[in-house]
Amino acid sequence: MACSSRSFLSLFLLASGCLGDAPGVGTGIPDPTSSSDSGSETGSSDTLDPDSTSATTGEEGFTEICDGSERLRLAMVLGGGGLVANELEREIGFYYLYVLGTCEYFALPADADFEWPDAHTGVIDPATAEELSRALDYGGLAEIAGSWGSEGVSDGSTLLVSDGVHTMACYAGCEQGPEGARALWSELSWIDMLWAEGEAYAGPLRVSVIGWADSTLNELGEPWPLPAIDPWSIAIDGNVDPAPEAGQGVLIDDEGQVATLRELRRQYREDDLPPGVPNALEVYGHLTFEAAGGQDIFQVWMRDSLPLEDEMGLIPLPPAE
Repeated sequence: MACSSRSFLSLFLLASGCLGDAPGVGTGIPDPTSSSDSGSETGSSDTLDPDSTSATTGEEGFTEICDGSERLRLAMVLGGGGLVANELEREIGFYYLYVLGTCEYFALPADADFEWPDAHTGVIDPATAEELSRALDYGGLAEIAGSWGSEGVSDGSTLLVSDGVHTMACYAGCEQGPEGARALWSELSWIDMLWAEGEAYAGPLRVSVIGWADSTLNELGEPWPLPAIDPWSIAIDGNVDPAPEAGQGVLIDDEGQVATLRELRRQYREDDLPPGVPNALEVYGHLTFEAAGGQDIFQVWMRDSLPLEDEMGLIPLPPAE
């Protein structure tokens, strides 16, 4: 049975056939039915850190995520762990939620039932923003900031939750961490909910291309889809170079090229292909194209490029300390 890399339950279920193939918590598995406890050891959510620009409002007091600023106010990112063929797949998170002070957000879901979903964007309304703040004990992040682990776990994923100033890193369910850190694993469903309420992000893309000269790779491909770009000008040489690292993707921001790639992603994701065209995304986990008369093969990965990224396509968070 094939292992789904997009199932939220795969974060918690331990199956020998899937462990290592997909992001998850390794062998330190929290209870997916548990929820955050407002009375946990993380302390009161209305205690503000002096380094933070947060404001406490509301009848009982909660910390505002949306303070009106343009800066990053919340990041919930699952990264690390599992095997990936290309770091582009997880360099800004396997799954993520990034929220600005304006309440604009960007989300990639943990529970999509298909490969390569579009990132979605939207604006969180005030009531939902308050609910999210309370669910995460957003005002208490400073008190659980740091890196928390689990013994005896190898190749687990790490959940990062940050307010833009303080970052909590919970590795594999972080059984050695405080209760407030462990409880955040049960709040990943917020990513899926906000993704479902948002709209498909229409910005640029980042691609990572691995080229194989003289048909040294036994894969079937369609013609190279971007005639204005020489594929070797953006590819690494699979016969010579090491595997792509985080931050080595190439930004594609030309509207026509972006539209072409987005349509290809849709076609392969939905298996909406002409008769006889193999679905490379299903078979190989990436798209495959031919160039130079079919002698050179190019493997292509792509993802949405968010406006929060730096020049390397990364979204650095404050260190978990």
